[in-house]
Amino acid sequence: MKILIITLYYEPLNSIATSRIKAFKKYLTEFGHEVDILTRHYNEELLKKSSLLIADTPGDEFDGDYYVKNKVVYTKYKTKNSKLDISNKLPRGLKGLYNYYQIDVFHYGFLEYGYKAYQSHFSNRPHDIIIGSSPSLISVRLAKKIGENFNIPWVADFRDSYITGDESNFIFKTKAVVLN
Repeated sequence: MKILIITLYYEPLNSIATSRIKAFKKYLTEFGHEVDILTRHYNEELLKKSSLLIADTPGDEFDGDYYVKNKVVYTKYKTKNSKLDISNKLPRGLKGLYNYYQIDVFHYGFLEYGYKAYQSHFSNRPHDIIIGSSPSLISVRLAKKIGENFNIPWVADFRDSYITGDESNFIFKTKAVVLN
């Protein structure tokens, strides 16, 4: 089976989220599956930082919208996007509602570059299944968009709860918004 895993966190980024995806890929490969990864590019300066908000930081520019190395597609990433611009202009209460329904406005730039990369690099050899996996919900949203547009089944891997680790009503409802 040909599998695509979409995540914001992958090598050379050194984090627990990266380790989880590497292990996931390793075991799927050991069971005979072909696994591709779609992730964002991190420049050398970002990789030296130890910030938990690293996925919100833009990477440096390179030619094209993406590059491929060892079956991993690395995309450009931008922090500025139309959804975040609107969010930043809203008053506090409306901002929260807007962000809730827009799903992950902070990482929205990955949706644009990730979709372009899939169209360009994989559309001639589609996957059997797509897994959107990351604490950031944009990976799941991208899996859904690619899955629906290319008629490929997709799975949402909600590995982490947002802040507390508790599966509150709010978190369940937010995950449901992503899936609809």
